[in-house]
Amino acid sequence: MPAAPGPVTSASGPPRYYADIEDFGRAVVRSTASGAVTADVPSPGRAYTAAAVAAAADDRTFFVDYRYASLFTPVMQTRVYRFQVTASGQVAGFALVKGGVVNGEAGRTELAASPGGSLIAFDAVPAGVPLIRFDGVMRSDVVVIDTRTGKHRIWRGSDRPGWMMFMSSLSFTRGGVSLVILEEWCKPGSAGNDSCLGSGSPATEGRDAEVWAIDPASGGGRVDGGTLLLRQSARFPYIAQAVVAQDGRTLLAILLSGGSYLYPKELTVARISVATGLESGVLFRGPTGLPADASISTDGSGRYVLLAVDYGYHGWIYRGRLHVLPPTNGDGVPMAW
Repeated sequence: MPAAPGPVTSASGPPRYYADIEDFGRAVVRSTASGAVTADVPSPGRAYTAAAVAAAADDRTFFVDYRYASLFTPVMQTRVYRFQVTASGQVAGFALVKGGVVNGEAGRTELAASPGGSLIAFDAVPAGVPLIRFDGVMRSDVVVIDTRTGKHRIWRGSDRPGWMMFMSSLSFTRGGVSLVILEEWCKPGSAGNDSCLGSGSPATEGRDAEVWAIDPASGGGRVDGGTLLLRQSARFPYIAQAVVAQDGRTLLAILLSGGSYLYPKELTVARISVATGLESGVLFRGPTGLPADASISTDGSGRYVLLAVDYGYHGWIYRGRLHVLPPTNGDGVPMAW
């Protein structure tokens, strides 16, 4: 008997379930109402670590990428799987997506699915680039998988000699017409493990960020060969996340300000107009806590926003209110519904 249909967003509330990564690369499904773990997402093997999760716009189709990489061998591989979340919060239909094995690219912490699930994008450390560097030189790629054909396309990150480079958020517009990428660069000594968050440099030093849009149907190339949508400025001194609305007109951003990278004073979740580059609305504002990593995503309707900040906020936002979700111990980043 086929699994019951999964959760959908209704006018009265957010999706019933969300997925996150916790406990050393364990992917789980949790209930929005109670926060309880309702299911563990299967793993392809003990050597693989779950790196990121994403969801399609139907609020029941999820994707997870698993990374196999070793500091001691040159083997690097990412595997991307699709699964459904049933009405009872269980995992059904867990299966490798077509073209879901990508050799030579070790997935990091960002994963995005086009609203219909036909395109998957993840950020990855390419072959030949060490996963950990102490001299401040690193770059990431964006790998796009067409799940209908299994074809891979790769966009090279805009590396800058002497800087650490991260892809800090990925998101698609409706139909997968555009893929929006937040790139950030940190000076040596001012980077965290997966982003510039968690560093100790003053907010005016050692960091830069840009938001680019590329055409995922093109043959690959460089991220900075696309269209520049937004960049770090005095108005937006720290863009920690920036994901695009399905219509492509608005960016939903986590903005930090004040203090230092290690201790920024204020966190704002804002909408920014792509056309003007100006803030068009504030969804949430509060003190930052101690951010070391962050993620943000919306449900299929775009009304309910998931916010996760290590050792800070973890919950969903609606009409200016944050509804806290487990885990509350700094784990559970990234998350998606």
